[in-house]
Order: sequence, then C-alpha cells, then structure tokens
Amino acid sequence: MSNSRKIRRYKMYHRMETPSGESFFQKAIDYISGHIADLLVAAVILVVGYFLVKFLTRLTVRALEMSKIPVNAQGMLLAVIKILLYTLFLFMAASALGLDVTGAVAITSVASLGVSLAVQDLVKNFIGGLQLLSTKPFKIGDYVTVGDHEGIVKDIDMFYTYLTMYDNKHVYIPNSQMANAVIMNYTAENELRLDLVFSIGYDDDFEKAKAVIEKVIADNPLAIHPEKATVRMCAHSASSVDIAVKVWVEKQNYWDLNYDMYEKVKAAFDAAGITIPYPQVTVNTPKEKQ
Repeated sequence: MSNSRKIRRYKMYHRMETPSGESFFQKAIDYISGHIADLLVAAVILVVGYFLVKFLTRLTVRALEMSKIPVNAQGMLLAVIKILLYTLFLFMAASALGLDVTGAVAITSVASLGVSLAVQDLVKNFIGGLQLLSTKPFKIGDYVTVGDHEGIVKDIDMFYTYLTMYDNKHVYIPNSQMANAVIMNYTAENELRLDLVFSIGYDDDFEKAKAVIEKVIADNPLAIHPEKATVRMCAHSASSVDIAVKVWVEKQNYWDLNYDMYEKVKAAFDAAGITIPYPQVTVNTPKEKQ
C-alpha cells in the first residue's frame, strides 16, 4: 500500500474520533447496547405502524369506493390520511427512544398552520365539494340557478362546480360558494309548473280570452294534466287586464311549451279579435273659457 493511501486512511480514522479519543463507532455500539430495549420497542412501533397504516388504507379505499366522492378527491383524502398516520407512528417511535419530540411537534404544527393559511381557499372549496356530494342539492344534468348564474350542471369536482348556460358559456363556481348559496333546482322533479301572464284590453271579453287560452293549452301535447291548468284574472293594470296562466309540463319540455304558449296565444288572440294592449296615456286638456 502506498504511503499516500495510508495517510488518507489515518486521517479518516482520526476524524471519526471524539476529542476524548473514543471512536464514533465505539460510541454508537455503546449506545445501542445500552438502549436495546428502547430500540426494540421503536422497531416494533414502526413495523406495527406500517402494517396498521396499510390495513387502514385498505379500509379507507373500500369506504371511499362506496361513497359518491370523485376519484381525484379520493386520492387526495387517502394521501392526507397516510401522511398523518405515518407521522404519528414516527413520533411514537422517537418518543420510545427517549427523544424529545416536543420541538418537532411544534415545528410540524407551525408548518401545518402556514400551509393551511396558504391553501385555505382550496380547503374551503374541497370541504364545500364534500358537503355538496353528501347533501345532494343537485346532480349532474340538473338545471339550476345559483345567484346570478343559471345553467345545466356538467360536473362537480374537488374544488369547482361547472355549469353550462344555454348560450353555451361555461361558469365555474367555487364549491365553497355553492355550499353557502341559495340554489334553485328546476329539474329535481320530473314535472314542472310553467307560470305565464297574458294581458288583454279593458274593452275585451275576459271570458272569451280565458276560453281561447284554455283551448291553446288543451291542443298542445306538451301540456300535461290540462284539467289542472289555471287560467284566472290576476291584476287590473294601468293599461290592461292581466291573466295568470299556470300549466304543468315535463321538465325536458319546459322551454318548448313556454315558447309555444306565447306564440299560439298571440295567434289565437289575433284570430278572435282580442287585443294585447300597450301602455297608453290619456291627456285631458281643460276647455278655454268663453
């Protein structure tokens, strides 16, 4: 062996010695021999913890598969649960070795607080999504109104609910807002009531107009339960007599019947000589004194 190689080994050996001359390896051996029981307990905790985490993970996967939680949300939940469990068993093993884990717990708590503040909006949206999936105020394919937005629900994921409006615009609403919003679901039931108002002039025959509207309803195949339809006078407006019309329709035919009623009632009024008034102002001028 060359002299340079011997010198390198000599220096390496002495770098691993403590100031007292005791080698690092010797101190490690002494520590292990003096803490065999603690090391065995820590090893048992880690081994048992590993298999326990795998067992709990399998149970969690089965529970999530039977739930209505989206697949991507299931993966996120599973990852969070595994991290928490592994961290717990690591702290338990460190404590069994006599290590002070108070500082580590404090650092972990501070780090968790910082992360939670940074992603609090995402967390709120995630929790909102879970709330929507559990309470089920609507489902994919329903027509809903949420605040100023209305449309068909296309998807509900971890953080957003997606609506497609009738002009084909897409609206992305955070789940935290959806969970706290007033939601009107038009298609929760198979049958809906269509409410309309038609106006006639004060000189027109109300009973005649009523009969015309009732015939339009009876002749339209989209109107269901025509015997339950309501056609009644509802207001004496400034320039017209208003007639409330309430007719039942299957949810998929709601808008078609809405447009049919406006078009066919207008045509029937014209054929029957019934006027649809527009705002009028009568001006009376005083006569000049002779």
